[in-house]
Amino acid sequence: MDETIISRRDVSGESTDDSTSLVDSPRIARIAAIAAWFFIVLGIGLRLFRFGMNFPLWGDEAFVAVNLIERGFRELAKPLDYGQICPILFLWIERAIILRLGVHEWSLRLFPLLCAVASVGLFYRVMSKFIKGTPVVLATAILAVSFHPIRHSAEVKPYASDLLVALVLMGLAFDWLRDRSRLRALCLLTLLSPFALALSHPAAFVLGGISLGLALPVVRTRSLKTGLVFIAFNFVTLASFLILYKLVTSSHEMVHSYGLRAYWANSFPPTDSPLRLLIWLIDSHTGTMLAYPGGGKNGASTGTLLLCLLAVFGLVRERRGEIAVICLGPFALALVAAFLKRYPYGGEARQMQFLVPAICLLAGIGGARLIDKIKQIHKRMNVYGIVMILLIVIGVVPLVLDSRHPYRRLYDRQARDFARGFWSEQEREAEVACLCMDFGVKSARSLNLRTAIFVSNETMYSSRSVLGRGPRFEAVSADRPLRCVLYDETSPDDPRVISWFKEMSSRYRFRGRKEVSIASSDYFERPKTEHCYIYEFIPYDERMGAREFARGKRSGGRGERSY
Repeated sequence: MDETIISRRDVSGESTDDSTSLVDSPRIARIAAIAAWFFIVLGIGLRLFRFGMNFPLWGDEAFVAVNLIERGFRELAKPLDYGQICPILFLWIERAIILRLGVHEWSLRLFPLLCAVASVGLFYRVMSKFIKGTPVVLATAILAVSFHPIRHSAEVKPYASDLLVALVLMGLAFDWLRDRSRLRALCLLTLLSPFALALSHPAAFVLGGISLGLALPVVRTRSLKTGLVFIAFNFVTLASFLILYKLVTSSHEMVHSYGLRAYWANSFPPTDSPLRLLIWLIDSHTGTMLAYPGGGKNGASTGTLLLCLLAVFGLVRERRGEIAVICLGPFALALVAAFLKRYPYGGEARQMQFLVPAICLLAGIGGARLIDKIKQIHKRMNVYGIVMILLIVIGVVPLVLDSRHPYRRLYDRQARDFARGFWSEQEREAEVACLCMDFGVKSARSLNLRTAIFVSNETMYSSRSVLGRGPRFEAVSADRPLRCVLYDETSPDDPRVISWFKEMSSRYRFRGRKEVSIASSDYFERPKTEHCYIYEFIPYDERMGAREFARGKRSGGRGERSY
């Protein structure tokens, strides 16, 4: 057999490694170890570089960020604004970070970055227990340089944590398969499954795949203790899933399911025609879901699919089917969920990050098997060298290109550039309030992407970067007026704005309204002008004005906000 064989260990713990002389060669083993660590360092460096590019928040990030900014821990368990559904533990960790470090792009993205960095090193550690020689290097290199895990390492979304959770769970399952006489790994799986489900929704598919993959090996141990722990693992997993679904996820789903199912329509399998279903399955498995290390839509990831199939065939032939089941089980369970229209499948790589450890593992094994068909060792090593150079290029070039325009959409950069100058300038001369954040005057939030970006940037680039810091109404005077800002997604003629203005005018003297133009662009990056309006007030009587206004705030206004 060639060097792609996975090291096996029976119940007694005795090693039965069948690798060839190429693996046993100290020189080759040393080169493989150096290459693996090179790609670990490269993968971490690429993620740090992406983080350091400090992209402005784009729409989906801003949707999550506004919820984190405006809600306390308890409120985050309720249905989120802007149609978002996020795991509760992810939201709580993010909220704790910004309470401690303030609201900035880097603090909002810190947890995803830590998850992504941990995943690169942990992947090699987990897989090197089973894979010897070049396959583990190739699998690690694929994860390290693939674009999607790098991109999601610097986004305020739970995709990087989805990947890490899946990797940790798979690692524990592999640990037990490696030495079935010890129950530590199975016990850890049982203890961690509730936290995994609270941190990652698709962890349910990973845990289900692990249960399927371990069922037969558990039976073969003929150990009552092992069987009881395995039953406990399944019970705790199922109970945790049902409790979290009942307490948190179901309410989110009830509010947002209609809109999300419409948005995910292309990620659900068609059931009206067998031919359409077949085409959809082919498109899904040759598209962005398997774009590792590269690929994309319209069959561009066909090569990765073939490598994965080659690896699965080899695992089954070597009687290591339990590993194949652990890798493929989450695919099957997620596909079932897609048929039930409960979770999207294959349409976007970001929603499938929980499959990345399995995809990279299988692609690494399959790629190594293919290269090992070359009989001459020196030619084989040359091909490996060329592949490694190509992988470095695949990882570096997209980031170099992105560094020339570090933003997803031109509008994102324009909105941040405006916020950086506008809020600091206003706060130098006045106390500044926002109709959206301080008075609850806002447009339909479930649809308004630009309002979410505006509010997020306001928080980051005004004094609000420290949560709980807002306008100091007691400091308002003739020399330091109160300026209330209205973003033009809500019209000045809106009845809510008119009602707000009447109430303010009864407590403060109105000094005038100023219109500020914002250089912007539309979806196609065509020039567009937005506006915001600044209402300026001073007290009728400085002592009475502040006292009366504070009394009004206690009875309404900002009272709905929780920090």
